[in-house]
Order: sequence, then C-alpha cells, then structure tokens
Amino acid sequence: MFQIPAAPRGIPMAWQGHFYARRGESLAALDMNKYEEIRRQTVNEDWSKQIADGIADLDENAIKEAREGYKEHYPNQKKEVDTWSDEVFLNKAKLTINGKMTNAAILLLGKPESLHYINHIGEIVWRLAGMDNVGQVFTIPFLLTTTEVMHKIRNYPFKIFPNNSFLPGEGMKYDNEVILEALHNCIAHQNYVENARIIVIERENELEFRNSGGFYDGTYEDYITGERIPKKYRNPFLAQAMANIKMIDTEGFGIHKMFVSQKDRYLPMPDYDKSDSDTVVLTLPGNVIDENYSLMLLENTNIDLTTAVLLDKVQKGKPISENAVKMLRKEKLIEGRKPHLYVSKYIAKATDKQVEYTLKKGFNDAECQEWIIKALNDHKVLSRKQINELLWNKLPVDFTEDQKMAKIKNLLYKMHKNNTIYLDENRNWRLRRA
Repeated sequence: MFQIPAAPRGIPMAWQGHFYARRGESLAALDMNKYEEIRRQTVNEDWSKQIADGIADLDENAIKEAREGYKEHYPNQKKEVDTWSDEVFLNKAKLTINGKMTNAAILLLGKPESLHYINHIGEIVWRLAGMDNVGQVFTIPFLLTTTEVMHKIRNYPFKIFPNNSFLPGEGMKYDNEVILEALHNCIAHQNYVENARIIVIERENELEFRNSGGFYDGTYEDYITGERIPKKYRNPFLAQAMANIKMIDTEGFGIHKMFVSQKDRYLPMPDYDKSDSDTVVLTLPGNVIDENYSLMLLENTNIDLTTAVLLDKVQKGKPISENAVKMLRKEKLIEGRKPHLYVSKYIAKATDKQVEYTLKKGFNDAECQEWIIKALNDHKVLSRKQINELLWNKLPVDFTEDQKMAKIKNLLYKMHKNNTIYLDENRNWRLRRA
C-alpha cells in the first residue's frame, strides 16, 4: 500500500527523472505543452484578463446585444445603461479594464479581424456527422455566433402518444436554451492556453460539445442538483463578464438547468462520460432510449431529479450504488438483478398507457417532407444518398430496406410533382423558389 501525496501546485512530479501523464487508461510521457501548463499554475494567470496588444475593433451589434443582456442581469440599471457611452458600458460590464481591451472582450464582442490581437484561433466548429463535407466554422464575436451555431442544428418536434389520450405531449428534440448553455459553458471554461477550437458534432440522435481543459472545480455530478456553487473558475474575468451580459450564471446552475430540461421533456439525461483530464465532452441526447423511462417521467411528475438521474443510469446500463438500488426497488421503479437492471414496467401496467415516440414509430408524409425542406433550406443541395440518411431512421421500424427506399422515392416524387423540389443537372435535389 502506497500513500502518494498531491503534487504541489505548479510543480510537475517525476519518477526516476521522467514525467508521466494519463492518456485514457494508459500511461504516457507528459508532453511539453502539459508540462508548461502545470508550470504556469504557479503564476495563477487569467488569460482572459490580459490586455490585448493593439486597438481591437468591436462589433456594434455585439455591443448592442451585450447591453440588452446587462439590462436583464441588472434590471434596476435599465434606464442608466442607455445613457452610458460604449467605453463606460464596457468598463461597467467588466469586459474592459480602464478602457483597455481585454482578451475576453475580443472573444465575446470583437470583429473577426481582431483575433490576431489575442493570439488565439477563436473558432467554433459545427459538423454534421454522417454526411460528406457538411460543416461550418464560426468565429468571433462569440456573443452572436453561438446563436448562429444553434440555428445550424436540426431541431425537430416530437410527440408522445399515450394510447388512451387524444392530446399527445409535444416538444422539440433539443431545448434551444440548453444548446446555448452548453456552448456558453464551453466558452467560459475553455483552456485558452491550448489555442484549441470548440467543437460541436451533430449526430442522428445526439449533440456532442467539446472544449479544451478538464473540469476545473469538482465533477459535473457535483452540480446536477444545483446546490453546489463553484469556488473558482479557470477564466474568472471571462466568466464574470459573461455573467454580466447574461450569457452564463456563476452560481453553478448551468448543468442543473440542462438536466431539468431533459427530465421535463422525458428524454435521457446529458452525460460527460467521454471527458478526461484534458477535454470536457458533453453528450446531449435527442431521442428515447427506453420507453419505460420516458413513460415513468411522463406519468409521475413527483419524481425528483436525483431519482430521474438514477433511472437514466439504469436505462443506459451504468452502475449505481447498492443504496440506490434498494431505494428504486422500494419505490418499484426498477426490476432485474445487478448488473442486469432495467426500468420497471409497473406504472405502464397500472395506468394501461404506453408511450410511443414518433422518432421510433415513424413520421407521416407531411412531417418527412418538412425535414427535407428544412435540410434543403440549411444546405441548399442534397443528394439522394444524403436524403436517405436524413430519413432512414425516421421511417417505421418494421419497414424493410426495400420499403424504406420505395417510401423515400415516393416522397421525392410527390414533392417534385407539386413543384416543391427539383433535380439539378448533377442529379441533386434543390428547392424550387417561387
């Protein structure tokens, strides 16, 4: 048994003259960038607070948006804010220091040509997985471009159909506020010394957000209930500025809000399972994993968030503690034996209701056509292969491959016949404009 004390802050520890780091489950040499990052900890330097070397040009629309956010955050100063000059406002919002431009101000409000003043790539990359060459790079001002990233994401409505009700529950695949919360968290907590991009990957039924730098104060599970307040931030100046203009809060409620939103919409919880010491990776589900889980949340509004998180772990096959198992069994919320636990069907039997999501059973022709139109509005042109990929998992699960191909062919024929779409000279589909 060895007792190994924590390394002093800013001093990399060596074994027989060699420095090591963890890479997944393997032991590897500590690279020089990580070595220098550890060494810089002794300085306790806030990159976002540094004064930019030059006179940066800020975006007028971003400043206007920042003023509105400031007024929301400080409603008692609404009238006063409108009388401030831009210089006074930027100082009050803690974006500048005595009129001097900071890295934080340029990231949030700067025009793209101002990036060279902060020596950072300053980019958010959105990529649509499963389609060739579909993606886009967004740059500063992040206050505005995060909304542009959000609008690139395909966010469709879904419905929940209880058998004995004519009124389905309705919602969107993703909550726009959660998308912005995730993006703004990436900006606030990014390790800017790494000069890395923020990455958003959109898959068929989930979103993935990646930013450089591991969790800085605790783990994500510490913040699910909304009871913990962060003691420190990697970029305290940036975090405070973002809070002042209503991009984030600094009370630790961001992660809590994301979990509550998923619970309220009967969808699986967010998770950070792919994260490591160098990168935070948030996965946000947009579909149903286990209908019994969603049914349980639908039928029992009194289920608290902690219980919902435990049930989510069960539906995803993740381990839970013995005490958690006992509690869920007592409430008749789970069945089976460890490690093969599953969400109970008890409530479904008691209420004689079942939940069927349109994402699984298939959408009608009009809804499928809406998807095609939305995709063509976003991407201007789609091949037949790309349309197949778009609709394949949205058709009824009992359709054969040939039936799905025929269904999509018929949809395209109908849309072509009513002059909604047409084939161009390259045999790709485009919208026909009036």
